[in-house]
Amino acid sequence: MEIRLLGPVELVSERGPVRIGSAKQRALLAFLALHPQRLLTYEVLIDGLWGDDPPEGTIQALRFHVSRLRGILRQVDDADRLRTRPGGYQLVLPDAAVDVLRFERAVAGARLARSEGATPDAVSRALHDALDLWVGPAFADINGEPFVVGERRRLEELRLAATEDYLAAELAGGRPGEAVGELERMVDRHPLRERFWELLITALYRSGRQADA
Repeated sequence: MEIRLLGPVELVSERGPVRIGSAKQRALLAFLALHPQRLLTYEVLIDGLWGDDPPEGTIQALRFHVSRLRGILRQVDDADRLRTRPGGYQLVLPDAAVDVLRFERAVAGARLARSEGATPDAVSRALHDALDLWVGPAFADINGEPFVVGERRRLEELRLAATEDYLAAELAGGRPGEAVGELERMVDRHPLRERFWELLITALYRSGRQADA
């Protein structure tokens, strides 16, 4: 079983994607998958999915969506993945099954390797593989739930910082010409991020384009 959040929310079995019926159930799966193994209380779930002023009957709505989602998860395997606990619910799933958590671990691992003296090529490959997990904006097909805004912003910042580190490793590995095009795209999309500009100037200079730099 794999849960993908770095793009549209997807539940994937060995046979391929499994359809999730509603946006609220996709949001519930995403919220739980960000915290596997942890008990999420009713209050935490309601706050994340409905906000500070939930409508009447929200507990019943939460139980309904949990029941539907539990049935969908059982289409993937027979394990009791979504468990009812006193005061809330727990998604029992290894971190490696969630692309967000694999991405965060890979970026942290690449940065640790860099600090311990890994070659720029090794750091570049590790960050490239981590960034390849992204297929679009995080939670691309859910928008109305309160937790989405903050998590999407946090993950996008981590993605941009990892992209900066990846392009810096490319420069350190002696590939300024290959980095120029990507850096030009990044400064166009994110003109206020100073590090992209610094890396672009360096890449242009090292590529023999001193006047452009």
